[in-house]
Amino acid sequence: MRLIRLCKSDIPLGEPIRWDVFDRNRRLLINKGYIIVAERQLDFLISRGLFRKDIGEDTYPQEEDAESPFRLILSVERVMARLFDEIETVKDLDAVLIACGMLRKACDIDTDAALATLFIGKETRYSITHPIYTALFCEVISRALELPEEERLPLLSAALTMNIAIISLQDELYAQQAPLHYEQRKWIRTHPERGVAMLRNRGVTDRKWLDGVLYHHESIDGTGYPHGLNGDGITLFPRIISIGDFYCAMISGRKYRSPLSADMAMKEIYLKCNNRVGEKLAHLTIKKMGIYPPGSFVKLVNNEIAIVTHRGEKAHCPVVHSIMRANGKRLSPPAPRDCSLKEFAIAENVHKAEIRTEIDMKGLWGFD
Repeated sequence: MRLIRLCKSDIPLGEPIRWDVFDRNRRLLINKGYIIVAERQLDFLISRGLFRKDIGEDTYPQEEDAESPFRLILSVERVMARLFDEIETVKDLDAVLIACGMLRKACDIDTDAALATLFIGKETRYSITHPIYTALFCEVISRALELPEEERLPLLSAALTMNIAIISLQDELYAQQAPLHYEQRKWIRTHPERGVAMLRNRGVTDRKWLDGVLYHHESIDGTGYPHGLNGDGITLFPRIISIGDFYCAMISGRKYRSPLSADMAMKEIYLKCNNRVGEKLAHLTIKKMGIYPPGSFVKLVNNEIAIVTHRGEKAHCPVVHSIMRANGKRLSPPAPRDCSLKEFAIAENVHKAEIRTEIDMKGLWGFD
C-alpha cells in the first residue's frame, strides 16, 4: 500500500482521527476514531513519523462500534503483543504511548466497563494481559487521586512496561507448577534494573516512567527489591503500580492456583498492602475497587447469578444484572436487579470458573 505522511495539523487534539494510522514500516499504530488529547504525546508521535493509506476519505470503511471500551482494550492487546514479540529489534516505544491513549479513552467512555475486563476478559497471554490490566487499575486510582493527565501518561507507560525484561519468563511461570529454581529467582530479582536499561536503550528518558519500572517491587517496610528502599524513599508511581500488580495477579490466578474472588482479593489488600504501599493508598484501593467490582459475579438471595456492571454509591449495593436463573438457565436479556431490595440482596461472591453461560457484553454495558 502507498502511504502518505501525516503532519501535526492532520490530527487535531481532542477529535477522532479520520484514518487508521501506520508507522514507517506499515505497522498499524492507531485505529481510526482514536482521540489524542495530550499535545506532548502528539508531538512525540509526529516526530517519529505517522502515515495513512493513500485512499479517498469518502471510500474509507467506517469502523463499527469504534467507541467500545472493549474493542479499544482488544486493540491495546494487539499493539502490546506485537511490541513484545519484536522487543529485541524495536528501536522506540511509540506503541506504548498509543496503548496508553487507548486505555485512557476506554476509561473515558465507561470506566466500569473497562474495569470489567479484569474479570471477564478473554484469557490470552498472561505477559500481555497482566500489564494491561495493571495499567487500567493505575488509571482508575490515579484519577481518584486527581493526578493531572500529563502525569498519568508516564504512570500508565511504566505499568505497561514494568515486566519488559521478563516477558517470555512470565508466560513460562504462568504454566509452571514447580517452585522457582535459582536462575528464575535471580532473573526476577534483577528484572526492574534490566527493564530500565531496555527502556533507556529505546529512547525513554522520562524519570517517572523509569522510576515506576525500577521501583515497582520495592516495599515501604524495606523488604522489596532491587534496592530494599523503604518509607518515603519510594515515590507514588511505584506504589500505585505495585498494588495494581498485586491485585491483578491475585484475581487472574495461575495454572497452579485458582484466581481469588474479588472479596478475597480485597482481604489480601487489607492484610498485606499497608506495609507494602502505605495505608492511604491501600484504603483508597479498597474504596475504589471494593468487594463487588465491575465484571465480578455474585449470587443473590433468590439464587440468581448476577454480574456487577457498575459500582454503586454504597459499597454493598453495586449495579447488577442477573444472567442466570435460580434453576441454572440463562437469563436473556440480562435483567437489572436492585440490590437494596431484600429479595435481590447479594448473598456471596462467585468465582468466574463457576459461570457456565456466555456473557452478553452488549446487553450489559451497551458495547460489543
